[in-house]
Amino acid sequence: MAKRFDVIIFGATGYTGKYAIRNAIEILKGMQWAVAGRTKSKLEKTLRDSGRKMNADLSKIPILIADVADEKSIQEMVKQAKVIVNCCGPYHLYGEVVVKACVENGTSHVDVSGEAQFIEKMMLKYGDAAREKEIFIISCCGIESIPAELGIFYAQQKFNGTINSVETYMRFYFEKGFRPNGPSLNFGTYHSAIHAIGAFLESQKLRKLLHPKPMPSLQPKLKNRFVHCEEAV
Repeated sequence: MAKRFDVIIFGATGYTGKYAIRNAIEILKGMQWAVAGRTKSKLEKTLRDSGRKMNADLSKIPILIADVADEKSIQEMVKQAKVIVNCCGPYHLYGEVVVKACVENGTSHVDVSGEAQFIEKMMLKYGDAAREKEIFIISCCGIESIPAELGIFYAQQKFNGTINSVETYMRFYFEKGFRPNGPSLNFGTYHSAIHAIGAFLESQKLRKLLHPKPMPSLQPKLKNRFVHCEEAV
């Protein structure tokens, strides 16, 4: 069955979903894309607010209703897309039903999860089926992953030798008035972080199943270095 949309942003009314919409305006220009979530009125408001902020008319962007508590609605959404951008977390609670539907319907799946337990569990359960369907199930498409990966690839290309380790640094800039009381942590991110700590031992077991052969030892061994920062940058 022909896919109706190139991309559907699922969980579009959430913290991450709103940023995905703003970026989609440029990145998905010329493509057929839609937004999806539980509540039509909230999706409409999100499109209006994002359009106003980005000076773009999003009134024609299609809206689909889908809820992780209703697997049939997820299946109907996934059938219409080539790619699902899944912004509905925490993923250990709400992610698998979307991944499962994507694999069953030949739809690629992208999310911003940094939850090791969820990521490795999905690889074990659906990795082979995804390869057979020739689709991608991609996690970690977030700020702590993509810049680091690209930086390492760049260093490998430009460094005349074997890279032993790479140190990365990050600086945050906040819009004036964005957070009057200083930086804060999104609740979904906080929830995921707490669960990741609690699921550490299970993650180690999953990792051994994924990689039964130990990785080769990197030489020379580097000593740990502890750097004290006088002030945050």
